[in-house]
Amino acid sequence: MTLSEWESGFRSSFQQIVSPDKAGFLLKVIPDHSEWDKFTIDIKNEWGVFRENLSKYPCCLVVLFGGIAFYRYDENTFWPEFIKVTNESLNPAKQNEIAGHFANAAKSLGLKILSKEKRVSYVGSAVHSIGVPIALWDDFLEICEWALWNPKWRSLPDNEWSDVIGKRLGGRKRLRKFLLDNREMANVFIREVLDAREILTSDPNSSIKDIAQASILRYEYFDEVPETADFFRPENPESLFRNRAKLIWNESGAQISIYLPAIDSDKLPAKWIIGELSQDAASTPDEIVLNTAAFTENISLEFISDKHKDVQRIKGANGWGLFDLGRGGGLVNANRQELPISNYLLASPEKIEILARDGFEDKESVVNDPFEFSDGSRCFITYLWPISNFADLTLKIGNQQHRIRFRARLKIEAKFFPGRFNRAAHFVHLANDRLKVEHLPVLCVSIPTGYFKDNKEILNTGFNVFIDQHKAPGGWENCKDHTDGDRELFFWRWDGPPAIKIETKSRQLKDLTYKAIDLKGDRQVSINSINFNIIYNIHLAHSYNGMDRCWQKLPGSYVLWFLLCQSTQGMKWDDLVLAKNIMAPQQRVSYYLLRKYAELGFVVQKGRLWKINQSRAVIRSANGKCEMSYCGDPSILWGLYRYICYQRMIPIEQLPIIEVIDKRGELPYLHVTWDAVMQKELAIFLKRKGIYLTSQLWNH
Repeated sequence: MTLSEWESGFRSSFQQIVSPDKAGFLLKVIPDHSEWDKFTIDIKNEWGVFRENLSKYPCCLVVLFGGIAFYRYDENTFWPEFIKVTNESLNPAKQNEIAGHFANAAKSLGLKILSKEKRVSYVGSAVHSIGVPIALWDDFLEICEWALWNPKWRSLPDNEWSDVIGKRLGGRKRLRKFLLDNREMANVFIREVLDAREILTSDPNSSIKDIAQASILRYEYFDEVPETADFFRPENPESLFRNRAKLIWNESGAQISIYLPAIDSDKLPAKWIIGELSQDAASTPDEIVLNTAAFTENISLEFISDKHKDVQRIKGANGWGLFDLGRGGGLVNANRQELPISNYLLASPEKIEILARDGFEDKESVVNDPFEFSDGSRCFITYLWPISNFADLTLKIGNQQHRIRFRARLKIEAKFFPGRFNRAAHFVHLANDRLKVEHLPVLCVSIPTGYFKDNKEILNTGFNVFIDQHKAPGGWENCKDHTDGDRELFFWRWDGPPAIKIETKSRQLKDLTYKAIDLKGDRQVSINSINFNIIYNIHLAHSYNGMDRCWQKLPGSYVLWFLLCQSTQGMKWDDLVLAKNIMAPQQRVSYYLLRKYAELGFVVQKGRLWKINQSRAVIRSANGKCEMSYCGDPSILWGLYRYICYQRMIPIEQLPIIEVIDKRGELPYLHVTWDAVMQKELAIFLKRKGIYLTSQLWNH
């Protein structure tokens, strides 16, 4: 298209806009990413002529400013991105000249032009016109998350609103300024996001398309900030991407591919086309292998059938790519201010100089490790395995440094655990997602620091604990030893079992007494708040006093298994880290170990979830004893110990202590020395529980 044609189309869109001076109105005019790429190509082709008369296409100039603000803006980086689009070197005088033309064009279209200290803020006006740039969207979602828990957020006095925004956004000045200077429009934005979340969470069949036309939401927010889906559909975020293709690193296939979504049968037959590559579409997900061909700026994916044609623009690994292995290997937008802590893979066709790698494993991960794809082509990879809640990566790309910051995403979370420290695996999985336990579970709520004026007060009034239908006596207590600076952990203090009211009547009197509930047997424990009602089903069994002695050396370096066994459905990396901070704060959870166990078949990753795949044991006679080596679910051993006590095979005081074996160069495992007479009973029990009995733990 020519700029004249773009101008005509944009002008038609502007004429449909009501109140163009409102913040964010330009979002409805900015073209989608595929069209934006075409538009910027046409801008570059005609810039030499356009530059001589910038008032000729005022709509194009306004959309150019707004599109750069939306797609490419980061703190104080507007003009470098403008220069990339126009391919013209611009000194400050030229920048001011172009900005002046933008201001005139914006005024003619009714846009609001901002000023500060009597100076016009051209860049600020562009950002104001599109609302929330993609680079700042994840920060904006944090404010929306906060609003979920504060029903009176819209009626807060300005000073309290300012205090909240300051605490939540810190030094992120541009978004903070937008939310403070445009309180009314900010309220509209937040309200639209919360309304969209309610639609997407209440109807599992709804999609982004169902709400995109009625709100500020755009596909780009989901494509370039994948954790957006976590907010809008926390129970099943991947369902929002089922119709979207994406570039992924497929570790199992040793390849970089375009993930192809499943297609409804009424649209088949059809084809997927990328350049000279083509593949039949199917009713199940598939892939097109690209490998080194993925190291390009953009990938155009066509879908063609008899009745339908569609083109999707997919961002390529332009010279290098950062793939989030914790989210199925998807390529991430490394131009964002911050990325969530996860396990990443850095890939490039040529070696990249890594100037700093803080917060990631650096001993076990080789920098620029040569990697050969399944088709024989090659690249260089560096695994980035996190070891803390914060990380920092600085790369040298050409002559420029590129810094990426990472941090754990903070939100209110409620967790249940059978116990802490060596008691964390004291349970048995029963049918219907129940756990047999000996004690009331550990209840924990994690709240970002400063989320409320008084976190503890909010907890004790708004987060209620119930056993069955009875309110549990007790209260929330802050465990300061577990506070990591960004969030506070609160544990429930059990003051005893609930009491039920007993009424007895006589002719003259009605006597009211209370009787404590006998909690033995099946119980339902829950945490109820305005945004969730989390339920935990338990069977409370009698305990065998003295058995704790056998677990006194745990979990130690075996802590990863104590975490993984908590859920049969699997756990995300963030869940593992939070669980570790709650159950065993002094221990370290290692993604390197997780991968090593996965390579040997002990654990498996499905999507974003890590789960136990199998447990193994070696049982052999040695020196008149029965030596048992074990690697896998530690709760199986707790069930074994209870079974032995129940059958009275060994007096409790003679039960052996479980040792953690952590030899240099090997993976941690457990070792127990039994009396020789126990060998047969151990084998029978473990086989019944599905444990693989092998001659060597690491070679099954």
